[in-house]
Amino acid sequence: MQIMVVDDDNDILEIIVNQIKELALDIETETSSNGYEALTRLRQKKFDLLVTDFSMPVLDGATLIKALKSVEENKRPESVLMLSGYVENDDQADGVHYVTYMPKDCLNTELDAYLLGKWNMFKNSSLKAQSDEDSLRSDGRYVPGPLDSIRVDLLLDQCTHMTRVRDVSETGIGLVIPFLFDTLKIDRSIDGVLCLPGTKGIKFKGIVRHKGSHGAYYVGVEFSQMAEEELEVLKKFLKTKNG
Repeated sequence: MQIMVVDDDNDILEIIVNQIKELALDIETETSSNGYEALTRLRQKKFDLLVTDFSMPVLDGATLIKALKSVEENKRPESVLMLSGYVENDDQADGVHYVTYMPKDCLNTELDAYLLGKWNMFKNSSLKAQSDEDSLRSDGRYVPGPLDSIRVDLLLDQCTHMTRVRDVSETGIGLVIPFLFDTLKIDRSIDGVLCLPGTKGIKFKGIVRHKGSHGAYYVGVEFSQMAEEELEVLKKFLKTKNG
């Protein structure tokens, strides 16, 4: 497993690299001190995980994430971990999947578990493309295409997890979320923001109702609470997409 770690603070770089080494797994790391330097390397070599600081000189973390679109698709990291002392929702990059936001003061308590989850996912198999289960979706759900800028920001355990949307309907949503697959137990309540193109974000509360199989790593969430005006925005979006 290949990890790129980016931070302009050498002490933070050392802490993260040492934590990775202490896991005693087959993981190779490279470091960069700014986003521009990291982007150059990411265009040259495939990394499975990008760990980046948010606030950096030359090229900050949010801009780096957006710039991943310029990296050849087969070289883009599968996951991104954004570290910061502060992260506002407006700072999150559109169109990027599998981004987790982690406060730096959570490094000692959260980083090891996050890395182990990524390692297990990498070891068992890379995330499969949406399988033949997608062909079963004839119930009014919308299945986003590869160019759709749709995501859900989950608010869990002091971290914001940016996740890819597998499908969405008026009553619920399917999320592709391998790194939290074991954490999101059936009947767990969650808070999230559904980000659709041209909207400010639809806040919702939901309950995990089912989990995927065959290596799909998805969870089905039933909406339990959503403001009426935001539900109307969702309905309008679905009507536009589904005709």
